[in-house]
Amino acid sequence: VSMARIWPFTYFTQKTVDEKPPRKLAANRKTLRFRFNGRRYLGGTGDTLAAALLANGRSLMGWSAHYHRARGIDAPVRLIRPGRLPITAPAQDIELYDGLIAQSAFWPFPLSVSWGRLAERAVRRLPGKHRRTERSKKSPSPELAVEHLYLYTDLLVVGSGPAGLTRALAAAREGRQVIIVEQDFIMGGSLLYDAAPIDGMSAATWRQTAIEELSALPHVQILMRTKALSRDGERHIFCRERVPPPPGRFNPLLPEQRDIDITAREIAFETGKEKYSFIFRNNDLPGIVHVREAQSLLIRHDVAPGRNVVLYCNHDAAYKFAAAARDHDLSLVAIVDVRRELPDHCHQFARQAGIPLYPNHEIIAAQGLFTLRRVILRKRGDDPLDRKILLTCDALVQSADMAGEVPMPAATGFGKCFADTERDRLYTRGLPPLVTYDRTLPHRAPGDLAKEKLSPLRRSPLYGVSEKAGGQIRTRAGWRLADHYPLDGETPVTAARREALAAREKAALSDLSDYGKFHIEGPDAAAFLAALTPLSGGKELPVGGLRRCFAISPEGWTIAEVYCWRKGEGEYLLTCHPSFSGALSDVIEKYLETNNYPKMMMRDMSEDQAVFLLAGPGVDALLARALPISVMDNALSHMAFRSLTQEGVPFILARFDLTGGPAYGILTGAGHGDILFNLLREAGQRQGLTLAGVAAREILRIEAGALSAAEMAGTEREDIPELVGLRAVSAAAEGGSSARLKVGMRLYEGDGQEPSGKGIGKITSATTSPLFEGDIALARLADGQARIGSLIRAMDRETAALVDVKVGPPRFYLPGKERRHG
Repeated sequence: VSMARIWPFTYFTQKTVDEKPPRKLAANRKTLRFRFNGRRYLGGTGDTLAAALLANGRSLMGWSAHYHRARGIDAPVRLIRPGRLPITAPAQDIELYDGLIAQSAFWPFPLSVSWGRLAERAVRRLPGKHRRTERSKKSPSPELAVEHLYLYTDLLVVGSGPAGLTRALAAAREGRQVIIVEQDFIMGGSLLYDAAPIDGMSAATWRQTAIEELSALPHVQILMRTKALSRDGERHIFCRERVPPPPGRFNPLLPEQRDIDITAREIAFETGKEKYSFIFRNNDLPGIVHVREAQSLLIRHDVAPGRNVVLYCNHDAAYKFAAAARDHDLSLVAIVDVRRELPDHCHQFARQAGIPLYPNHEIIAAQGLFTLRRVILRKRGDDPLDRKILLTCDALVQSADMAGEVPMPAATGFGKCFADTERDRLYTRGLPPLVTYDRTLPHRAPGDLAKEKLSPLRRSPLYGVSEKAGGQIRTRAGWRLADHYPLDGETPVTAARREALAAREKAALSDLSDYGKFHIEGPDAAAFLAALTPLSGGKELPVGGLRRCFAISPEGWTIAEVYCWRKGEGEYLLTCHPSFSGALSDVIEKYLETNNYPKMMMRDMSEDQAVFLLAGPGVDALLARALPISVMDNALSHMAFRSLTQEGVPFILARFDLTGGPAYGILTGAGHGDILFNLLREAGQRQGLTLAGVAAREILRIEAGALSAAEMAGTEREDIPELVGLRAVSAAAEGGSSARLKVGMRLYEGDGQEPSGKGIGKITSATTSPLFEGDIALARLADGQARIGSLIRAMDRETAALVDVKVGPPRFYLPGKERRHG
């Protein structure tokens, strides 16, 4: 097999300029005017902002929010809109339209100030209703208009490439309801730049035929400009739609975005293969792009990724880009292939196209001030002379296949090595396979976080006052606090049931001080929350708002259900069930060990704050009597909180639902807990306030279907059974001894056969509910949604006792007023 000639490297001086001649291959679509960083440009219909800027010779588009480094097509860009809040998104995700005004979201130089002023002046110069009037400092800023939708379907397909369209067509032809989610503003995925024929038709024809057929079916819904952000369980997906800008004047009736909760019987992720990057010095410079992005620029947008392009790969499929570049009259500087032995057709293609080919070579560094100027490569393996080859280029197209050889990062040279360069455009985290998680750390071994922490027992700040009120102190999850408050002659079980029933019928006061509480503050707090939760750093939360969400580990697994409170700019509070506290603390430390959040402080406040829960239909009247404010619906909305002061005691009052009904939370300093506790007890005498311990709180949790670590365990597995609720129908089987539902019972089909084998699920939490006058439980059950309303059996493996149970939704108590999700 012949080898292409290795060209000798040469040094020369190249003048660096900010603006360059256009890279557009065909100048026939320059019909849209837009501004970026105060300068005027022309773009084409169907372009993204990144493609339009590249076509105008601009490859540096912003700065990294996390690493403070130059960024190209994935740079965060702020879209400025008259009369509305700006939107920040990656440049390659922003759809170009006539009159667009944008600027770099992050820029380390003073020049960004003038860019911002130029953008503001451009907005003020717009005629008519495009013009934004001057606001005084006291004027309120516009609020983000968000529309919430709840959709249900048989099949949810994420991605509209060839696999996604094929999956959707097959289901739609069977009469199933189908929803297709596509984050782009044009359907097709890889069909927009891959011309490989499908079913004997060209890619464009097949795509058009498939879209027309799906659009004509009434039971198919297509959601464009919609990104799947997070996955909650097996059948629930949270999505966010970017509402397109109005083509004409400002329309106040249109929302800014739509948050869409989709529940589907089946979810199919057809988003293509995950993108991988080679590891070398400065592999995040603007001008270094993945082959898929380069193909999209070249074929879909008719824009060259650069004038001097190098292809870096380790598999045959990457040569498709070289062929497409040749067809578009774009010459490549070189092809660098890390494989030692190449197929004959690779050598033949390089010779026929006149492209220098470097087999068995690897790139060890990229160089350039703010943008790519050259790459340095060397031969793999032993080279006594250690020769290095320098290639001058302004674009590097890379395609790493993990099935092939992938060289490790070089140990020489200046600059950082990144395992992945996509972190800056991942503003929202979710469960795999929706997004790619943090693989952008410098190449080094992670710290050992597997050691188990040993900590002494913690005392609730209300330990003393609870004991004086008659509470029986027990140890629960490492905490010493009141388990129940028995009356004369009451057993612990009877007392817990009475207290739980009071929370449903009147009012109950419970100690939640054992809940995990983590205070996060600093400029990097929003970026940290973007990695830990699917909340975009909590930026969509107003100050004084809280949201229920899930905490995600760096590996992508859901580890805890948390409530995120936004206390101020760059200041947040995370609270969670005590069973999640240890896992959440470990995951937070794991994120902080990456040193990606130097401007953030985290403090575990679990022992520093006292927390109460007021639950029941009488809590509004109780608070109105105890506190000098109105806490009715029009004063404090659901999933919101306020900072207040009562008799010199500062505290936070929050309205949120942990029990399935009306409830309020009160947070105050540990030293002030007993003062507020006694104040609420005294004010609640007329409303029949009952003190409730941890045992009653557990009954209320199960009735509300709220998660604990037992229900969350195992959610990283794809085959995890669904969470359901169970109610005991018979206390015993065929006249046997009485049996109760308890944790660990195995579930079996209720067809009268003798239970054997693994079964179809397991009980994770169980209790006796005074409200439903019987045993209830939460369980993981195979095909749980399909079994709702059916009878199955629960068996205690130790005693072989059987209990007939009826399957239902996990939430037993549905008052119809409060909602856990806000």
